[in-house]
Amino acid sequence: QMGQQNSFETVKNAHGGTEIHKHWYPGYGSYWDQLRESIVSKKGLGNWKGFIWHQGTQEVWNEYEDTSLTYLGNLTGLIREVRVAMFAASLPGTWQCKEQIPVVVVQIGYWPQGGRWQRVREAQADYTASDPKAELVKTDDLSRFYHFDAPSFLIGGNRIARAYQAAMQASVSCPQTSAPISSPTNSPTTLIESIQ
Repeated sequence: QMGQQNSFETVKNAHGGTEIHKHWYPGYGSYWDQLRESIVSKKGLGNWKGFIWHQGTQEVWNEYEDTSLTYLGNLTGLIREVRVAMFAASLPGTWQCKEQIPVVVVQIGYWPQGGRWQRVREAQADYTASDPKAELVKTDDLSRFYHFDAPSFLIGGNRIARAYQAAMQASVSCPQTSAPISSPTNSPTTLIESIQ
């Protein structure tokens, strides 16, 4: 029903094997400019209706740094700046504040298992629990492999659509005064482990 009366466009920015702090973090990540430009380039052509984030598995493979420890802070910073860009690129009056823009976070699935993977899953759940306009989509009951199979894509897509509807219907109080729109001044959160 979502698209039956209104046309819409899905803008996809995808790169395999990425980490938030290294590839996506605003003002720092190697793909941030591309992501931001895909948002800004649509200004005047419509309104942004939400953001879906599906990433996290690669956060656990770095042998020099355990980025699962900093995932929540990096995810929070990324979503904040994506909302800033979407708010600025939407027509005036579409949103009262950037916090109203819905977010869906697709939790990493069944595989792999272990401490780092569980920390990323928990960070994704913690983020969505703390943001009234964010919803979590669980996928740990789908494919048991690294990549999803066809039924998992269909089921996951349906879950994303339902989560988006729930995020759209949720309410949030806008801050009394809006801070000026700017890029973050801090680098992504990192933690270097010493290799012995």
